[in-house]
Amino acid sequence: MTETKINEFLSAFENKTFEGYSVYDAFNSPFLKEIGKLEIKLINVIITQLFKRTPFNIRGLFGVKKSINPKALGLILKANLILLKPQDELRSLYELILSKRSNELDNLSWGYNWDYYTLRGGTFPKDFPNAIVTYFIGDALLDYYKIYPSAELKKNLLSIRKYFLEDINRTERGNGICFSYSSVDHKEIYNASALISRYLFRMSEIFGTNDKEILIKSTNYLKNAQNADGSWYYGYASNQKWVDSFHTQYILEYFECLSEGFIHEMDLKDLIDKGRTYYLTEFYYDNVCNYYAKRKYPINIHSIANRVIYLIHNKQTNQATEIVDWTFNNLYNFKNHCFYFEKNKYYVNKNVYHRWNQSWMYLALSLYKSNVVNEV
Repeated sequence: MTETKINEFLSAFENKTFEGYSVYDAFNSPFLKEIGKLEIKLINVIITQLFKRTPFNIRGLFGVKKSINPKALGLILKANLILLKPQDELRSLYELILSKRSNELDNLSWGYNWDYYTLRGGTFPKDFPNAIVTYFIGDALLDYYKIYPSAELKKNLLSIRKYFLEDINRTERGNGICFSYSSVDHKEIYNASALISRYLFRMSEIFGTNDKEILIKSTNYLKNAQNADGSWYYGYASNQKWVDSFHTQYILEYFECLSEGFIHEMDLKDLIDKGRTYYLTEFYYDNVCNYYAKRKYPINIHSIANRVIYLIHNKQTNQATEIVDWTFNNLYNFKNHCFYFEKNKYYVNKNVYHRWNQSWMYLALSLYKSNVVNEV
């Protein structure tokens, strides 16, 4: 039964276009865009959060149209490689990804397809490149290169590396450095620095790039940032002292991707053990993954997808199956074959977002199908 539901979702997703709504796309509205131009940050954040938290989709009322989220394309490419899609399909997706690059900088980089407003994170105009979108595309392109290597793709991967090393700002603190979110801010957001570090480490493994010195410094920063209980806050600033599941996972997966020699040299074993224990225990309630530590609600589809991915990579398939079953039973629309955004204590937020909901679950269930369903 689970296999049937997964196949129906994967098939439905693949038969749709790449366009969709996003959590933070309120200012793609032609009406609200004029308000955004006033640059009253608090007003812009309130509007963004209203669109996010309203439990049904109000975007059509404001003229927000579906569009392509470049980050979603990276997740889909990664999933399609897992599913062994034909080479011509992969090439077509690769070319679409390149067509969505940002034109702000010389080095290859990507941004979100909407104006982005937050109080605690960054604020960026539409299409302005950032570390997160660029990482998830770069990570998928590294997977693509391992199966279909080419001089062109290698050149593009090296250009992404240059974006991280030459364009992204850094903050030095003690014996470490933290990569920033973009080329125009100096925010110390831990998961962003971990993702950049992971990309650089993967590049060194594949191409022998010599980034060990900077990796030692970025690793030292994240090592020093770990809390006594094994967790990491979202960031360094006083208004970023919260712990959530999938950003914790990003940091943990960076440390877990490192070679045994590097882990030994940097004395990271205890850190990894504490981080893994914290993630596995604090983000698991009643057969599903919660968003915030020590709180059952909200139960967010992004956290669920990342939990499934992490569990499959760590061969904990029984818990992964429990979570997949819970998600189909609680956050799935069987008529339209799509996942909802979030379950709260008293209601379900039924917004359907192409990247946050669908693309993450497409990747998670592709991995689950490949490693669990097909192995039975």
